Amino acid sequence: MKANLKVVELKEFEKEIIRQAGNLVSIRRGSNLFAAGETANRVFLVEKGWLKICRVNPEGEHIAKGNLHGPGDLLGVAEALWGEHHKYGAHGVTDGLISVLSRKAFLELLDTEPFLAVKLSKTVVL
Repeated sequence: MKANLKVVELKEFEKEIIRQAGNLVSIRRGSNLFAAGETANRVFLVEKGWLKICRVNPEGEHIAKGNLHGPGDLLGVAEALWGEHHKYGAHGVTDGLISVLSRKAFLELLDTEPFLAVKLSKTVVL
């Protein structure tokens, strides 16, 4: 299944709901938030810093795909909903802070906050 992803702007109260369901973790510049091939069992809200979506070539170089992701961006939604593996990784361009939700917490959040489920469903177009 192939999807075209759109960016949806989250309002501050929506980000706060997501923050409350997750845990804040730090990421160091040059480290991976997640790697291609990993099971998509988490969703990520970027609080501070910048990440690039990329793949790693056989020489170990990070090849960027698409735009940089920064504060307010939500990553891993489609993969977590579908229970897939990440096709690409997310690599820290700067030090940052990320709110991380387990897939289970994310799905429970969508059950308890249906307006958020509807809004996030607009990020995925089949």
